[in-house]
Amino acid sequence: NFTLPSNDPALHIGVVAVGGAGNALLARYRHQLPGQPRAIALNTNAFGLARSGADVTIQVGESFTQVRDPHTVRFLSQRVRPQLAEALSGLDLVFIIGAMGGAAGSGIAPMVAETSREQGLLTVAGAILPFALEGPRRRQIAEAAFKALARRTDICVALDNQCFADCAGEETLSATLAHAPAAFLALYQSIWGALGSEPRIALDPADLRHLFSGGAGKVSMGFSSTDDQAFDGLLPRALAHPLFGDTTLANAKALLLCIQAPPSALKMRQVRKWVCALEAKATEATFFWNVTVNPENDSKTALTVLARAHR
Repeated sequence: NFTLPSNDPALHIGVVAVGGAGNALLARYRHQLPGQPRAIALNTNAFGLARSGADVTIQVGESFTQVRDPHTVRFLSQRVRPQLAEALSGLDLVFIIGAMGGAAGSGIAPMVAETSREQGLLTVAGAILPFALEGPRRRQIAEAAFKALARRTDICVALDNQCFADCAGEETLSATLAHAPAAFLALYQSIWGALGSEPRIALDPADLRHLFSGGAGKVSMGFSSTDDQAFDGLLPRALAHPLFGDTTLANAKALLLCIQAPPSALKMRQVRKWVCALEAKATEATFFWNVTVNPENDSKTALTVLARAHR
């Protein structure tokens, strides 16, 4: 279920941020993305593009008044496909981040995924879904856009703000808004750790694509971390994450456990305990796991679980 690391050249990674929320997330969190990814931003709004800090910026349409409707944006986005294809050239792995529900993110993201897959790139997406208080129309647009995006990606995770709101309790608004970016960072770091950061136990990109192919589209994700080697609560917290459904493990077709840990902290018996616990609950799943060793100065241990359900 795993391959040992090889001496292949480094994995070439791209992050494509779409729409206003995606551009803003890129500008704020790019410095936290390991692997020196190539940053690409697409938007209908030139101002948002200018603030994204991306290496490559691509404007869709010529004026904001032209592109208020997602269907119009999707049509206009076809015109910039050659520019995007050139920007993606030479990459191996592409992450897409954007908010669904508005015109730009909903209209552009599926085109980005389609272009990436056409070039044979492993394509992973984090799609931010709106809060219920943003209205049923926005939610309807977001869900349709998510389905279109999921059909065109290898892994597509719904970063659902309403799931975070349902668990917010007395949490501040700023804290609630920070959950979706944190989930995308965990998704990025786990996949990057499994494929591109000299992991101790590694995955091949083709294995990862095969593992999650042919599912229902949506991939559920849970993650947790600790700085004090309190390992016993890590897996239960990951499985209790708002983005991880109650019946996900029982219905899982594919399951991936990504472990990141300091070199001196993690013992084989602890890994075995986590793996056995997941295998006991996900009896029908094809199961992969990997371990990435942190730099000496990073004391954090983190678990990320990705699961795709049967149709």
